[in-house]
Amino acid sequence: MGYALLSDVRKQLTALRDAERDAARRSEYLAFQISEIESAKIKPEEEAALIEERARLANAEQLASLAGEAASNLDEAVDERPTAVDRLGEAAAALQSLAKVDASLAQLPLEVQALLEQAADLAKRLRQYRESIEFNPKRLDEVEERSGC
Repeated sequence: MGYALLSDVRKQLTALRDAERDAARRSEYLAFQISEIESAKIKPEEEAALIEERARLANAEQLASLAGEAASNLDEAVDERPTAVDRLGEAAAALQSLAKVDASLAQLPLEVQALLEQAADLAKRLRQYRESIEFNPKRLDEVEERSGC
């Protein structure tokens, strides 16, 4: 009975030593991660900004394409197809004629004119947005490294 007990105690001791080494390695790894996080000095508000910037950089091509498509549909004629601004202009002309016949509709041409101006302004802002999109793989790598994505 003495040998079996000694063998069990040795196995337990070996298991405890292995567990202690694993715990020390895990502790060292966690200390390293804490050090990395602290050295990055990321502020809570910066994290959200980095996530947003990463999304823009990672999807730059799609964003530029969609912004261009929207701007084009609003105010850039393609293949002689009327744009939204063109159609609103036609509606404005029809409503002006309508208001000349029925004065109770005098407000409608003003409303459609406001829509026309908003659509033209939106198209302008979309073109500016499209031009501001950054295609920068190096910056994407920097942002991903900084944010841990």
